[in-house]
Amino acid sequence: MARVYKFIIGVIAGVGIGVGCLNSNSFASSPSDVKEISVLLWGTTWTILGESLAKEFEKETGIKVRPVTQASSGEGLIKLRFMKDKPLVDVWFTTKSVAERASSDTQLFADIPVASMQNLDNLMDGALRRKYVGLYYYPLLVLWREDLLKEDITSWEDLWTRNDLKGKVGIPDMNMFQAQFLLVANRLGDGQEPDIMNGFQRIRELKPQIGLIYGSDSQARQAVASGQIAALVTNSKRVKELREAGFSIGAVSPAPSPVGMDVMMIINGPKQEAAAKFVDFLMRESSQKIVAERLFMGPVNNAVHPAQELAEILPQAADTVEFDDAMINSNIGKWMEQFNKTVN
Repeated sequence: MARVYKFIIGVIAGVGIGVGCLNSNSFASSPSDVKEISVLLWGTTWTILGESLAKEFEKETGIKVRPVTQASSGEGLIKLRFMKDKPLVDVWFTTKSVAERASSDTQLFADIPVASMQNLDNLMDGALRRKYVGLYYYPLLVLWREDLLKEDITSWEDLWTRNDLKGKVGIPDMNMFQAQFLLVANRLGDGQEPDIMNGFQRIRELKPQIGLIYGSDSQARQAVASGQIAALVTNSKRVKELREAGFSIGAVSPAPSPVGMDVMMIINGPKQEAAAKFVDFLMRESSQKIVAERLFMGPVNNAVHPAQELAEILPQAADTVEFDDAMINSNIGKWMEQFNKTVN
């Protein structure tokens, strides 16, 4: 299954650049001069993964990692652009789609210094680009509380048609997962992007079923935990979080199934070399094993396999779907406006 996802991620990433084309930047400070770096990431990622690995990194290098949290990748990019002239962040965790949008900003984002990094030789296709390195991959899926539903969810269409889901479905807003659910809805309505009007029609038809449109991980998690919603469109990380909180959670990755990737970018600033050391640390096999186990995400290091529970709910290769990042980035602003009009 892991090798299948090497192919899938390669398709999603599209045609990339060879490692030999990537160049190292010159750095203003050596790692020995740096005592602390700051990383911009989602709060739950820090709580589950970042804090433990950051302590190990500090023990090994003497460099402390300070978290700065973001609710979404879109919010994170706004923060970074606001502090562009004097960045207060050294590494940014974001979705691949937003990274593709941000990569054109050569003033804000540094090239990945491949020549100085030790753990980039055995990564999945699409996990390494000039401006970013992938950390993990994940399917867009549906989870549900098994104590609140008598029958399993088996398809996307169940969200539209089942009476026991009226007012009980949680869906992401446009900033979460970069409009992936809208694009899935469009395909379900026989639409073909970039024309996504059928997707908005399907969202309109879903309104009686919707109990939550969420804009952050914590909001989604709390809604499931409280019983406000019984089913949630999300990624695999939520499955593990809720199971570990004591809930009986079912999950399925229905066709068509987008597979996404979260990545790391290095900020152009005086601590680039130390930032690169942290990124490289997260790519080593031991760190990627922790990513797979604790985050319930697919590791991008080919030497590491997905957790067994995750492998059981990953989609088959034939069920996956590819959406073009450039198309999403050029349209998401107007889609967001139309989405808000549709659901309100």
